[in-house]
Amino acid sequence: MFTSLVQFFVGFFSCCVCILSFAQDTRQVIEPKQPMICRTLFANGDDDRTSDIQSALMHCTFGQAVELKQTAQNTVFLTGPLNIPTGISIKIDENVILRAINKSAIFDRGGRRCGVLNGDGNGCLPLITFEHALNGGIYGKGEIDGQGGETLQDQPWSWWQLAKQAQHLHAKYNAPRLIQINHSQNMTFYQLCIKNAPHFGLVFSQSNGLTVWDLHLDNPSDARNTDGIDINSSENVTITHSHISTGDDHIAIKANIHTGPSHHISIIDNNFAAGHGLSIGSETQAGVYAIDVDRLYIHDAENGLRIKSNAVTAGEVSHILYQHVTLQHVKHALVQDTMYENKIGDTKDHWHDIYYQDIAILGASKLIFNGNNAKQPLHIHLQNVSGLDHVEWLLQQSIVEDK
Repeated sequence: MFTSLVQFFVGFFSCCVCILSFAQDTRQVIEPKQPMICRTLFANGDDDRTSDIQSALMHCTFGQAVELKQTAQNTVFLTGPLNIPTGISIKIDENVILRAINKSAIFDRGGRRCGVLNGDGNGCLPLITFEHALNGGIYGKGEIDGQGGETLQDQPWSWWQLAKQAQHLHAKYNAPRLIQINHSQNMTFYQLCIKNAPHFGLVFSQSNGLTVWDLHLDNPSDARNTDGIDINSSENVTITHSHISTGDDHIAIKANIHTGPSHHISIIDNNFAAGHGLSIGSETQAGVYAIDVDRLYIHDAENGLRIKSNAVTAGEVSHILYQHVTLQHVKHALVQDTMYENKIGDTKDHWHDIYYQDIAILGASKLIFNGNNAKQPLHIHLQNVSGLDHVEWLLQQSIVEDK
């Protein structure tokens, strides 16, 4: 019944254009094409190029891109925060590095909060911001380097060290996200490499239409709060042919009560290494539904397929299909936890129509199904799940079907 909602990968046409068509992302997603170049900038290494790049972006017309190109001597562009106009993109050529300046004052929103422990954790500007944008993005086989592990020029710590201080002291901290997309439509990120993010890598918030194709995102496994991709209160998302290895969630799908649901999302043909899992939550108050996860390989990770929430952030999660997934050397292969971080209260999660089909669990692992904060017992639908003979089960208020 539920499988009728899924349309499979169409394949490669003779013209080598790849088309994806799925039931969840309502768009027909095709392999992106590079936009027309309006201006080309050349790397010069040590100089701050923020104003040069921003000026070039402002002089392009809708549908065009600024190209960042290497020279015989240099491959690096140093930059502070950039605001991308609607309809404009950046193309980072192969071997070119767009590198964040490792100075907290450059990213400060005001009040000298960036790079320190205080406030609400929102004291830093992102490296790249798309606001109310249409048909923009970042293309090319080049690299964005957030310098998360480098000691800041104006603080005695790195971004990642600051995050660990905050964890130890149970405090908030201020570090820049790499790419922030707000209230935008039809955004594309193609053949891009991201590494050393100070905080979250790519955040898609209150927006409609995101294509992430052939993204390579790499952060160390101990780099705290370095989510790969966050989808917040958004719809029509396809993430495909991508590799993510990081220190927190590979992907986190969230739905804040004040900003709306997240729905119609396809996560197809991907490879994840270190990280905390393909996660839904913990904020699910406004509802998360219509998610397809197909042909995914996760290895050497803390978590695999995870849904997490609690009494503070609880909401409905429904019509989720996980299929053709291999989980190898994953500590917690399958997780549904309604008491994430052990928070309790009166609000109850309502999770239903969540299916696991054709799942292979390789190596020792644990399955966690904790429904103690659910409106009714969790119904765990397993079909053709292999490797269950060498896993440990944790079941609370949960019923396993088709085991």
